[in-house]
Parts: sequence; C-alpha cells; structure tokens
Amino acid sequence: MSPTGRTAQSDHAGQIPVLLNGEHGCPAPEDPFPHPHTTERPSSLQPTWPPLIRTRWTPNSSGPITSLSQELRRRQRDGTPHLSGKGWNPKERYKAVGVTVLLEREVRRQERGKSLLGQIRMQHPPEGVGPLLKTRTQPCSGLAGSSCTLRILPKQKGIGSKVHGPWGKHDYAVIYPGRMKIRPGSESFRQNPLQGYGLQHLTLVNNSKCICCRCPDKRPLPCDLTGSSDMAGSSPFKMRLVHLDLKGAPPRVCYLSEVFPLFRALGANGLLVEYEDMFPYGGRLGLLRAKHAYSPSEIKEILRLATLNELEVIPLVQTFGHMEFVLKHEALAHLREVALFPNTLNPHEAESLALVAAMVDQVMELHPGARWLHVGCDEVYYLGEGETSRRWLQQEPHSKAELCLSHMEAVASHVRARHPATTPLVWDDMLRDIPGDQLAASRLPQLVEPVLWDYGADLDVHGKALLMEKYRKSGFAWLWAASAFKGATGANQALTPIEHHLRNQVQWLQVAGSVPADSLRGIVLTGWQRYDHFSVLCELLPVGVPSLAVCLQTLLHGGFAETVKARVESFLGIWSLEVTDFTSERAGSFPGSDILALVAHVSLHLCGSVDALLERDRYVTGWFSPYHRRRRRIHPVMVQHIQPRALSLLSRWSAVVGELEAALKRVFYPDAVEEWLEENVHPSLQRLQALLQDLHEAASPRPDSGQDP
Repeated sequence: MSPTGRTAQSDHAGQIPVLLNGEHGCPAPEDPFPHPHTTERPSSLQPTWPPLIRTRWTPNSSGPITSLSQELRRRQRDGTPHLSGKGWNPKERYKAVGVTVLLEREVRRQERGKSLLGQIRMQHPPEGVGPLLKTRTQPCSGLAGSSCTLRILPKQKGIGSKVHGPWGKHDYAVIYPGRMKIRPGSESFRQNPLQGYGLQHLTLVNNSKCICCRCPDKRPLPCDLTGSSDMAGSSPFKMRLVHLDLKGAPPRVCYLSEVFPLFRALGANGLLVEYEDMFPYGGRLGLLRAKHAYSPSEIKEILRLATLNELEVIPLVQTFGHMEFVLKHEALAHLREVALFPNTLNPHEAESLALVAAMVDQVMELHPGARWLHVGCDEVYYLGEGETSRRWLQQEPHSKAELCLSHMEAVASHVRARHPATTPLVWDDMLRDIPGDQLAASRLPQLVEPVLWDYGADLDVHGKALLMEKYRKSGFAWLWAASAFKGATGANQALTPIEHHLRNQVQWLQVAGSVPADSLRGIVLTGWQRYDHFSVLCELLPVGVPSLAVCLQTLLHGGFAETVKARVESFLGIWSLEVTDFTSERAGSFPGSDILALVAHVSLHLCGSVDALLERDRYVTGWFSPYHRRRRRIHPVMVQHIQPRALSLLSRWSAVVGELEAALKRVFYPDAVEEWLEENVHPSLQRLQALLQDLHEAASPRPDSGQDP
C-alpha cells in the first residue's frame, strides 16, 4: 500500500605499518566534479573491484614453482589457457610463504588483463591460529578480524613503483574485503592477522573514501540486527514477494528477464505485480491503457520468465481506493465517490461493481493459474463523503465500516464465484479500526486474506501482534505482512536509504516471532514507484536493488549479520552498501548497476556543484549577482573568470547526463526517461544555461545608456 585522520598499525617484527588511505587515512579532497567514469566503464555483467590492499608476493622457499607472472607467461608461451578451458586445472596451487592459494575459476576478463579469484587456505597454520571462516567484517585497526579474499593479478604496466614502493617489479597478491575472515588466536595476530602467512607488507590503496569503520564520515550499515534469537538463520515467512509497482517507470521486459534470476537468488519466491495502466485492457476498458502498456504477449513473457525463475505471480488490481488511473477519464468520472476527486469509487453505483469486475476478469484471463489476486482496497479516502453515501449513512444503523465491508465483500465474492481457485488479498488499513466482532459478523474473513502493511523503521511490534491476533479471532485463517524496500521515505526520493528499510524488515521479523507460525502466509516487499497515479517518481527499480537484496536476505536468514552482509555484497558485486560509494564504478555488477552509479552521482553532486558556482563563487557573487544579471552588466574581465568555468561544468554534466539517458533508455520507456531527467537533472542544467546566456548578453556591445549598473 502506498506510503504516506591517519590510522597506522604499530610496527612489530620489522613489518611496514598498514596505512589507511595512503598517507593520512582520510578521504582526499573531493574533485569539484567527481565524475565516476574516468575510464571506460565495464558492462553491467562485470564486477567492479573495491579499493585494493596490495602485498608483496614472494615464492615459497620450499616450493618448486616460480613467480606467478612467470608461470602465466609460460602458459601463454605454451598455448595453455590461462584461466579456463581445456588444459586448465582448477585445483592447481600456487605457493607463497605460509599460504596456499587455490585458484578456483575465472571471474572476469577486464580491460587491462585477466584476473583470477582465489581463496586463502592455510597450508601449515601457525599455532593458535583458528580456521578461515566464510564471513565478513569491517576492516579497521590492524586489519584485525578483517575479511580478505585473495585476487591474483598478472603484473600490469602502469601500476609502477608508486604503488609497489621499494619492491619494484615483484609479483603481488591483491587482497580486498570480501568473502573470507581470518580469526587470529594470539595478540600478535590480532595486530596483523596476515603476518603469520608471510603477507607482511600491506598498504591500503584508496583515493576516495576511508573504509575504516572508525572514520567519522563513514557510518557502516548495522550488522547486529536480528529478528529474534529463536528465528536467527531461518525465515518465518513462507512466501517472500517482490512488489513491482508499474504505475511509474515500468521496466522493459528485457530488463525483467535480467533481474528475475537475481530476485530468486536473493530469496524471493514470488512477485506482486501492480499493473495499473500498464495492463493491456481491451474493449470498453481500452481507454485505461498507458501509451507504452505491455501487450498480451509481453504479459505472457513476463509470466514465463517468472515461472522459469520459480517466482509465483500475484496480480494486483485496485478496486476501491487509488482508482485515479480509471476515474481520471471523463467517461468514468461519474463513478467517483466525490465528484471532484478521482481517488475513490462510488460503492453505491451498480456500474462501479461491473467496472471492477470487468477489470478483474481481463486480468485473470491472462493469469489463469493465479492462486491469489490482490484487489487493493487501501486508503479509500473520502469514503462516505459523496452525496449518495451521505444519504445512506443517515439511515440507521448504517456506518462507514459497513459501507467499506459491503463493497469488499462484493468484489471478493465476484472473484470467488468466477475464479474459484483464486483467493483475494486486500490491504488491511481500512479494516484496522473496525471492531473485531463486526469483522467476524461479516462474510469477509471467509473470502479474503488481509495484508498488514507498515513501512516504518520503528513500527509498533506489540501493536502489530495485537492487530494480527484481532484478525485471527475475527476468523481470518491466513494473514500476510507487507514491508518496503523502496518508495516509502519520500514522494520524490531519488536514492534509497537502505538502513531505514533494513530496520523495517527486522521489525517485521520481530512481529512474526510473536504470533503463531501457522497464521502467517508470507510477506510482500513493496517497492513503490509513485505514491499515487499523479505523484512524481520515487526511486527507480535499479536504484532500489541493493536495498531489496539487503531486505530479502534479512528476511531469508532471520536477521542481518556479517555473513548476510557478505552474501549481499557477493550477489551484487559490490564492496560497500554505503550510498556514497554507489557513485563510482564500484557500484556493482547486477543488472542496472550503471543506472545506480549515475543516478547516485547526479543526485549527490549535480545540484551542489551548480550551487557552488552560482552562489559561492566569488566572481559570480561579487561581479555578476542577480542585480547585475537583470541589467546585463558585467566587467569584461570577469567574463574571462566566469564563462570558462560555467562552460566546463555544463559540458561535463551534459556528458554524464547523456550517459545516464542512454542507460535509462535501455531499461525504461521514453516517457519515464523524460520525466526523471526533467525532474532531477534539467533544473540544474537550465540554471547553468541561463547564467551563460546572461553572460553572453551582458558581454555583447550595447548602446551606452549613461547609467550605472
């Protein structure tokens, strides 16, 4: 339902101290135009690697093989495949001091060479060192307990002594936070857990953000959130549905084909598809179709893709409230509850029920095997305020609750009669204030399954448990929950606040832990694209994918521990879940990750960079203020200071926007692309263009008016 400083480790054993972020351990000053794509961006299927911790690679003195690059060169010379294919032994071992690296498989072919992913295995673990565990922690002082996965890179031209320091042309292993955790058993290993493996010379290479969890400008996503100790490691929700809200920025079917496998891998087993005007209504309902509505063949393809990925589809058709896409049309405006507002259907008109029945039947015709159909019925604003309703309510003992229940019963009865194998679902907000005995006296508990929704990060767990108990006592055999992974924190939200949605899932886990397990059918993870038919766009679907991954994995595993966080980062091909880290090429390898990176870059920096020029640049504020601009007056020398900067800024942002527009068009239809850019990009660019136009006019020769500025 729509939502209303330097960090260095102590020297010991002659090792070089570990430095975070090069010399000083703090982020370097940001470029005033921090465009993330200084090099060619890898495709969306390629992973992007986080900041690297590089360590000198030395051959094992007892081992027979030479250095890694020599071995790779030998393979190339002999025609043996480097990474995969015939002749490649996936269990071949390369030895270093105290370490065996098991090269498992090819990960990706990148622009400047090939990379191999390996896992650290202890060959002869020093005394007191525990096993390596598949988990993840934030890297911090001394790398104690930090997660390390070993990636082996062939020596590349251009890395040079700046990175390698005094080691010159030696081969290097590259370690980054990822999959494996080293648990040291002694104080010396706590100070540097890698020392015992011969990996003693470490330097963190990172030119953007400090990844030390102590850094004051870095707030890690909390990893100690669990629903309850009883359910940790399991999910109380049998069904986990991803909500696709198609009333804004509906994705092309080709994008759904890419993202459905990810949904399934993350733990979803169903979809709640809210078509609204994207459904191919026919006949007299054809006026409801949007310009780019899916065709019947595209609906069938969506269902095929969902089945292929073991995702059960539940269609959603609004039948009471949120009828704007229907009642906005003049031909149907007479069915409004209040003539002025297209929100709510008039429940007294027989034509109203006939209308929603026809909508339901057309949707079910393309979803013949659906076990559930969601009929909406949420936020039925202004119910009882229409003229017909006012007259009806004046007759005792009629009430708004009775009016609401009667329409829900009528819609649900139609679904049950025409589609006996299908159970209607309804949002629960209109039922919350109805007394339990009145609910029990109605036929609704035998007809529908309510979906309790709450998208708050601090929802009332006890209150929700009591509400569920009320519904159960009223006769509802099965209940559903609904959380949110995006679209619930602001009507014009561009970037998803992951922590908010994570806490929302954890709260729902606590609710589930306080009610009988046999009463919960599942949970819907809503991803609203608009608050209603007329509102602006919320976060785009690709932007919300990291949040969805966090939410699904939290629900699947009963909490958000370090291991769960590591799984999420692995699925998405990212190294951090911080929103500020999404602005770079490290934003991920999941479908649409390029959109996330560019949207984050624009949202975080575009407006600020334009403000910095127009409102804080001393030449603009001092010599080309709004007063001067209105009168087209400027000192000619100031044009030379202002114009190049404005032109450069506009040119660079135009390039970014062009890249973003191309990425958006691969996923969305033209009207959605146009809307998002017009809302989020064009206002800032127009301010720059207006400045340049005013500069041009002010610098142009004009007849002397004889007046001062």
